[in-house]
Amino acid sequence: MSSVTAVPILPTKRSYLVWLWIGVAIAVAGALALAWVGTRSAAVASYSNEDFLAWNKGQSGVQTTASGLQYKVIEPGEGPAAADNDGVELEIHGVKRDGKDSSRARRCASRSRSSR
Repeated sequence: MSSVTAVPILPTKRSYLVWLWIGVAIAVAGALALAWVGTRSAAVASYSNEDFLAWNKGQSGVQTTASGLQYKVIEPGEGPAAADNDGVELEIHGVKRDGKDSSRARRCASRSRSSR
């Protein structure tokens, strides 16, 4: 005849269960946040041109001219500001709505006269 010794399993402490559920809630919240951020670019891509311009206008650092042109200064230049009829050199980085680069094929800066 064999005998089996039963080992009692202690109940889980209530505080452990609370921390477990807090961890699950944080994981779910993180997953939802990542899903929302990950689908934002797809949602923006489906906007009409007018809706996109209205959305883009509110983005950080985006400036809009009187004609409606929107631009963002990625890295400001060094030195004094250009005066009227000064020669200026611009390096422009243009990106289309589909994410394709429209300006880097030339790999050169544009030179012109400043006229405010």
